[in-house]
Amino acid sequence: MKTKLSIFSLTITAALISNMPALAITLFSEQGISFDENTKVELEFMRSNGYWRAEFGVLNLTTNVKTMLLTEDLNKDPGISGNFGTPGIAVIDSIASYKFEANNDYTFFLDSYEDNTLKVSNYSTTDKNPDWYNSLTATGKGTRGDGYVEITNNTYKDSVNSTVVPGRQRALFLGNLSNGVEILLDDSTPWGENKFDAFVVVAKSVPEPGILPGLGLLAGGIFLSSSCKKQNKKR
Repeated sequence: MKTKLSIFSLTITAALISNMPALAITLFSEQGISFDENTKVELEFMRSNGYWRAEFGVLNLTTNVKTMLLTEDLNKDPGISGNFGTPGIAVIDSIASYKFEANNDYTFFLDSYEDNTLKVSNYSTTDKNPDWYNSLTATGKGTRGDGYVEITNNTYKDSVNSTVVPGRQRALFLGNLSNGVEILLDDSTPWGENKFDAFVVVAKSVPEPGILPGLGLLAGGIFLSSSCKKQNKKR
């Protein structure tokens, strides 16, 4: 009986693995975004901090198709002293999803507007931002004058303060797609405040539907295996 149960367990495991989504990530960071297989990602707006109204989306660098994902309906929450925006108020539709196609290169973008005038466009991929971002003199908060900036006054995540990054880098990726990647974006040039909390999004991979039958099969197999063991003990 044990042999039969072992074979059954192996069958269940094999079936589950075959139904598991392959999260084949080539790259998901400040260096770029690409996947080996089609991958759906959910993006949730967490908070914004800035006077300008932000629009966040993804640019397919392979096809040059730009897709808007999250948009500030208001540049900040009404009736507050600061410039903070929160889900459901500044961004009414605060959750979006996007399917990344295999073997395409992508970057996120953050477009910042004053009224209807576009002020700055920054990209999550460092080398997609202008070269001159690295040609800095010490004029803004956190600007060191050596092509690098120091993150200061980040009100969303204290632990990133004092982090030194190239002036051309306008985003931080923290975490992994299975549990959630925090993407902290700056809405200004390096001569701005370099707070990296102008727009914060959490990205998380969405399992393919095929994983659900596999999980059900595993649960059923565990239950059956447990029942068989109990019956054997009674004999």
